[in-house]
Amino acid sequence: MVLEKKFPEPVTDRRFIVGVDVGSSTLAALTIFDAETSKIKKQLYFGQDIAEKQRRFFERRRKLQSYADKGSGKAKKYLRKLKRKQHDFVKNRSGEVAKQVVAIAKKYGASVVIEKLSIRGRKRRFRKKSNRKINLIPYGKLREFLSSNCEENGVPLQVVDAYHTSKWCPHCGAVNNGHHSGNYSLYKCKSCGLVVNSDRKASLAVAVKSVLERKTQDLTNPVFFQISNTRVPVNGLVRPDADVAKVAVQHVHRPMESHPF
Repeated sequence: MVLEKKFPEPVTDRRFIVGVDVGSSTLAALTIFDAETSKIKKQLYFGQDIAEKQRRFFERRRKLQSYADKGSGKAKKYLRKLKRKQHDFVKNRSGEVAKQVVAIAKKYGASVVIEKLSIRGRKRRFRKKSNRKINLIPYGKLREFLSSNCEENGVPLQVVDAYHTSKWCPHCGAVNNGHHSGNYSLYKCKSCGLVVNSDRKASLAVAVKSVLERKTQDLTNPVFFQISNTRVPVNGLVRPDADVAKVAVQHVHRPMESHPF
């Protein structure tokens, strides 16, 4: 027997948008974006403890593996237990973060937007240590929990293309790698010199991208339009072969709040 519960379809065209950037150091960086005024309402961090705990699990498992390779049955037993413990921790914390994100969305009557990522199974140009951190990101679990929580609470969930969300500058609209030479967690624009937290900037780009898709799907709007007075171009967020409108956005710098637990 299969039991199903149908929830009412949520209204997708909402004023506030919660853009979610999923990262290796912070599981979810949020930007609450006002689509009417094109301004940032608030920015938050969630799940900063997960990466540190994952690192501890990795170091412990590596040490136990060295004993297991030498034939230690006790080490093999502890390895299995530690693997289950790590799995349960990541699953529980991903669920908690998803609930926090949806609670924020409900508070502002907002929709939730997350970028589409492919974490595993791809060759990467990063160093081994960086690749390991990327592969430990529980993106699939977070997205699954977000989907179920959003459906249960009547919150729209949108998945957008990740194209250039980490490279676009919200101050001048330029597109470049932009990571600070001394700190990879910072974004530095080579065109205008803006230095800002890369997760914070990417979550804004995700929110703005949802506005782009919303506007292009609304046939009642003109092809060319503007959503701010500062005219920061967002063409860099659009794939060259995409048929979309030209948009501008306003970015206001504000400190982010951190919610590790």
